[in-house]
Amino acid sequence: MASSTSEAMDVDDTAKDRDRVSALVRRYFAQLTRGCGRPGCPNRHCRSSADASELDPTRAALLSLELAQCGDHALCDELPPFLSLPLLQQLCASASSGAPESMHALEASLAEVFSSAEALSRSFVSSSAAREAEAAQLAVDPSELSGVDAGAVGEAYSLLFSSPPDSAGFTAADRLGNVVMRGAHALLRGRGAYKLLTEGNCPLQREGGSLRWLLVLMANPLLLEPQHHKPVLLPLCSLIASLEEGAAAQVARWWSHWPEPALARIVAIQLFRWEELELLLCGSPNLDFEALERVTQYDDGFSCDSPCIALLWEVIHELPLEMKKKFLFFCTGSDRVPIKGLGNLSFVISRNGSDEERLPSAHTCFNHLLLPEYTTKSKLKAQLLKAVSDTEGFHII
Repeated sequence: MASSTSEAMDVDDTAKDRDRVSALVRRYFAQLTRGCGRPGCPNRHCRSSADASELDPTRAALLSLELAQCGDHALCDELPPFLSLPLLQQLCASASSGAPESMHALEASLAEVFSSAEALSRSFVSSSAAREAEAAQLAVDPSELSGVDAGAVGEAYSLLFSSPPDSAGFTAADRLGNVVMRGAHALLRGRGAYKLLTEGNCPLQREGGSLRWLLVLMANPLLLEPQHHKPVLLPLCSLIASLEEGAAAQVARWWSHWPEPALARIVAIQLFRWEELELLLCGSPNLDFEALERVTQYDDGFSCDSPCIALLWEVIHELPLEMKKKFLFFCTGSDRVPIKGLGNLSFVISRNGSDEERLPSAHTCFNHLLLPEYTTKSKLKAQLLKAVSDTEGFHII
């Protein structure tokens, strides 16, 4: 009885295995002959891939059976997502129709890919023919190339970030740019970039061939916009700087073959250690107003010996840090200190009449403070604090 039960179970398992393989063969056959429907698919066993060749039914069936019997399957719907230039063009064309669901589909694809190193490493992949042609042109072995289509990456960013503004001055590019950068932020946080900034531990010691995502991120023109410096650019640069020697050499070789405009931006960024880049982009944290006082110039009746000027510096030096930042922003349009410090700032204070009820004002583009000639410290302090707290500091003549 036990033997009969065991034989029945073996027959049942065999039937299940046969059904599983049969289902895999059908899926592979559809993939090889019809494709996954996403142009530029990086899976070479997909008809939608640029590397795919047209197979007759017999050859497709035989290859399907071979693939189904392999341990590692290459079914498109089981692999990480990707973006290609043709696919992105298709998504953008659909989104431009104005249908909300089409825009949501585009945003979802961008968010899914840019938040995943695996997905980004499968994106904008060159075809084998294009890679061989590029290698021949550069006189290198194809294995020396990253496999990322630099031209497609550049066109993709241009497509996403160059839409014209609407009547309210808002663009789809603003919306899509935010999606891309939020995805990059999530990717870097997931890869341990923020932990690296504080602890110095590299999470990318054995990333090898998956480092292609770094190339795609570094080519993003939005990296150099101020709002993305701290959340994306600095962590990205710190990750690259922490790569092991072999991985760093590999990335450097890939970059050396990229087009000149993209390479120039990457080289400009990588000339700095991330601490130096932070200083360049975010300014010095040291607000040395004594140095600013020493280099300030005076005009329209004021001099360094004017009583009002003496009162002004006395008030400024007594201010708390946050109010000093507000004063700096009021006068210059930025609360960031130049990389060489406030002693390197060209700053001018001009007399602006004697009406003590008038508030100070500023030409922020020229770092120029226009100060009424106040006669008491209390009045000067009250008017100055009111000005820097309640206005943006612009004075139009």
